[in-house]
Amino acid sequence: MLKYILKRFAYMAFVFIILSFLIFSLFNLIPGDPARDQLEPFRRDMTPEQYQIEYQALRQSMGLDDPHLVRYGRWFFGLFNGDLGYSQVYRAPVLQIVTEPLKNTVLINIISVILALAITLPLGIVCAVKQKSKLDNVVQVGTILGYSIPIFIISLVFIYIFAGTLGVFPVSGMNTPGVLWVASGGLLGLLTGCIIFPFL
Repeated sequence: MLKYILKRFAYMAFVFIILSFLIFSLFNLIPGDPARDQLEPFRRDMTPEQYQIEYQALRQSMGLDDPHLVRYGRWFFGLFNGDLGYSQVYRAPVLQIVTEPLKNTVLINIISVILALAITLPLGIVCAVKQKSKLDNVVQVGTILGYSIPIFIISLVFIYIFAGTLGVFPVSGMNTPGVLWVASGGLLGLLTGCIIFPFL
């Protein structure tokens, strides 16, 4: 048993390293230069020579001139030290920006898993006991439809119904400015979203 568990952990670590390397490599193929983007707002205040000197110094300090494997290693081991990188959009460390969205993600996932288990386990037991009944047929058809319809279609339909028409939760994020959901429908919207989310 212990040998099996160790093998599974080794497999998970291997998959994580391979996937993280592929994602890191794909991200670095995106056109653009982080050093140039960071320095561009100050370009008017510099001479071309000063700009070039600052640009080269910034690239060196950001490690952009290092080999790809060195940059990946620095990023990979930085994860274990809590260094998630620097956001070029918000001009701040990612760890400072991600805190609030992470709280929402954890909250919604915990509630959605609990609700999913509370709904699907009893349904599964009833369908197993009453095979070929009307309820069993409805659940099977619903399951097949849920898996057959693309996720983005289901998402758009639910956004239209529950956000656009009923207004029980926001179109995007945890709240929508100017919508009554913020003041009164927050709990209802959260619970509705968590009920729907596990089936998407």
